[in-house]
Amino acid sequence: MRDEGVRISRSQLPLPRAYVAPRDHVEAALAEIWCAALSMDCVGVEDELTDLGGDSFEAELISMSIEEKFGLHIALSKLMNTPIAALAAELVRRQAEQERAAAASSRS
Repeated sequence: MRDEGVRISRSQLPLPRAYVAPRDHVEAALAEIWCAALSMDCVGVEDELTDLGGDSFEAELISMSIEEKFGLHIALSKLMNTPIAALAAELVRRQAEQERAAAASSRS
């Protein structure tokens, strides 16, 4: 039964975001990972995980997929604090660079 007395102001609804396409291979891979974890056809790199219905379960799926795809472990807490694919891509890039630098210094 609908409550006819309850009204929601349009100003209280979140504004829809425009789709932002991946700008490089890292963002493209993460968009695909997010699509799979959220069972969606298309996710923009500026879409927020929670706005798309994601929670810690989907974040864990994303984290495991990142580890499988890139060989990098991104802590769930970091992923939850960067709920936008473009920000997660920056985390992946930064962590990959740190691991490359650590490997290079251990060889010296």
